[in-house]
Amino acid sequence: MSISEILGFTLPVVLIVLGWAGIRANKQRAAQDSAGITGTGVDNPASRGSTGPGSTLAPEKLSKKEQAELDAHHTIYWRNSPAQLHGDLAAWPMAASTSYALCRSAPVDVFVFPEPQVESEMIATVWGAHTAAELREQIYYLLYTGDRQSFDRERLHWSSLSDSDRQVAFEVLRAQANIDPQAVANLLRFQWVQSNTNDAMSIDFLAWDLVRAIMLCRAGVAAGLLGEDEAVDTALIASKLLQERYPSWTDMGVNFLRGRWYWTADNGPEAAERMRHDLHAQNLLTSDPNSPWNAVEWDLPIPEPQHLMFGE
Repeated sequence: MSISEILGFTLPVVLIVLGWAGIRANKQRAAQDSAGITGTGVDNPASRGSTGPGSTLAPEKLSKKEQAELDAHHTIYWRNSPAQLHGDLAAWPMAASTSYALCRSAPVDVFVFPEPQVESEMIATVWGAHTAAELREQIYYLLYTGDRQSFDRERLHWSSLSDSDRQVAFEVLRAQANIDPQAVANLLRFQWVQSNTNDAMSIDFLAWDLVRAIMLCRAGVAAGLLGEDEAVDTALIASKLLQERYPSWTDMGVNFLRGRWYWTADNGPEAAERMRHDLHAQNLLTSDPNSPWNAVEWDLPIPEPQHLMFGE
C-alpha cells in the first residue's frame, strides 16, 4: 500500500519522506540493539499492549478546594418546578444538554441560553458560523455526519493494519507531529487505537455529535440566528436519535465524555483537569435528585419533529 493508503488520508510529500527516514533510523537502532551496542531498542508507543497516560476515565480524588470550585461551577438552577418540565415540548433535549446549561449557570428548564453575546462569539469562533445558514450547516453536519464518520473510519482502518504498515504509519504520523503541533492529536489517537486505551475501540460517538447539535440549537436562538420553533424542532430530531441508540441518561453521558476525550486527543495536565470537570458534572447529573436526568424519564415520549430547519 502507499503511505496515504496506510494512513487513511493524504500527507504532504515532505512528511512522507521524514516518516521513511524515521523507519530507517529505527531499523538501524534495532540492529545496534541486537549487536549489544545501545541496548535501548525502538521506542514505539504505538506497539500493541501499551496503555500510556490516561488509560482510564475513572475520576481522580479531588482536593477540598477543587471539589468546592466544581460544586460552585456546577450548580443546578431551575426557573420553575421540575414537575412543570414534563409539559414542555423541549423537556427531553434540555435534559440531554444539561451539562452545557450547568457551565453557563443557566436555568436547566429554559431552552434558550441567557447570554446572547457569549453565544454569538462562541458560534463564530468555535464553529466558524456568522450567519443563520452557516449555523444550520454545522447543525446538519452534526446530525447526519459528525465526527463519528471520520472517527469510525480511522479506528477501523488503523486497527486493521499489519505490523509493518502500523510501523510505517507511526513513523509518518510522528514526523508530522514534530512539524505541526496540531498533528499531535492524530498521533495520539493512533496510539490509543493500537493499545485500545480507555477501550477506545468501543466508543459510540453519536452522543458526542448529537448533544452538541442540541447545544448549538439552544445557543443559536440566544445569538439571534435561529427561531426558537425551528431550534426546538431540530433538537427533537437529535433527541429521538439519542433515545433510540442508548438505554439511559448515564450511558448517553458516558459516551459523550468518551467521545470528547477521543476528539480532544490530549494527555497533558489540561486534559486531566478537563476530565475532572466533565466527570464532576456527569456524577452530579446522575446522582442529584434535583437533576433533570432524574426529573425527566429517559423513555419520555418525544414529540415527532417537523423538520422545520431543513425543510425535509
